[in-house]
Amino acid sequence: MTAARLLADQGHVALAREVLGAVLARTPGDAQATELFRRLRDRADGAREADPAEEALAPPVSAEAGAIAAAFRRELGAPRGTRERKLERLRVLLAVVERTRRDAAR
Repeated sequence: MTAARLLADQGHVALAREVLGAVLARTPGDAQATELFRRLRDRADGAREADPAEEALAPPVSAEAGAIAAAFRRELGAPRGTRERKLERLRVLLAVVERTRRDAAR
């Protein structure tokens, strides 16, 4: 299941469907595999489902390494919030960095 999800997230839908087919051949009643296979059935290779975390983010902007480091320190060192909230903010910041890298590579 993990491999199928990763493949689908990376746009390799046909391979993900192939993995799910093997999972369903071994465990035909697997609800998670059946649901993911159903969602991927009509999706074309290269297509990705929208990630709600990415949709909620502002568009990436160019920044200097020092500004990025300061933002990380500010977010992680903020007194508000619990450990989980800080980890979630880190995930959001990492998603912004990753999207910026991906956009820069185009």
